[in-house]
Amino acid sequence: MSAENNQEALSAQALAAYTFAYRKHIQNKKTNNEYDLTNDFTLDQRYINEEERRTKWGEKFSQNEEKLKKAVKAVSNQLIVYNGEPILATYHAISSGKTETSKNVWGTDYPYLQSVNSVGDLLCADFYSELELSADDFIKKITELSVEVKGEADNIIGECKKSPSGTVLNIELCGKSFTGAQIREAFDLRSSAFDIIFKNNSFIFTVSGYGHGVGMSQFGANYMAQQGSDYKEIISTYYKGVDIVTLK
Repeated sequence: MSAENNQEALSAQALAAYTFAYRKHIQNKKTNNEYDLTNDFTLDQRYINEEERRTKWGEKFSQNEEKLKKAVKAVSNQLIVYNGEPILATYHAISSGKTETSKNVWGTDYPYLQSVNSVGDLLCADFYSELELSADDFIKKITELSVEVKGEADNIIGECKKSPSGTVLNIELCGKSFTGAQIREAFDLRSSAFDIIFKNNSFIFTVSGYGHGVGMSQFGANYMAQQGSDYKEIISTYYKGVDIVTLK
């Protein structure tokens, strides 16, 4: 989350990030791993040191550093728990207007990672993104997915099933079924909440939101903070039925 965001949104992000790390620490300890976390964001969390932060922020380094320290201090030693256990505190950039359930994305149902309204995301300038491919380029790409293309291009797209949040659960291409996540990865889309049409010999993806859509929306959290919500209200909105406790 950018340091440009509202102070309460940054505190919510800090608390979610710490809870995520704390849970990973416990898991790695149980499996006797020699580390708590990696700095690989595809596995755990990205980390940049002070030198990298100075380079990234330039003249705003001192201002941003102080702002983030204040955000962290506000939630120091706090943890998000469900039934006394630290939650899987996932987050993403922009939802589709409703966050997604963990079951629809990863197959595992967490009671606190359920779909909630996040209407502030609809106001984001980057809410929609679009990808247009020629029929030849699209066919070449799906051939790499072992799709056997027969007939005309306008018959490639078959039935598409979506969740109430707009995530593509399954879509058929020439009779072969794919998850939205598989198509997102194959075409490097910003999310799995997309529509696809064939028009003027091109395939056009219209994508809503950015990220997997589960847990806290960072843009939505900032919108809530701008409307006067504090970090506790933000957390309780995006993670259902949780408590915020102080570690001793």
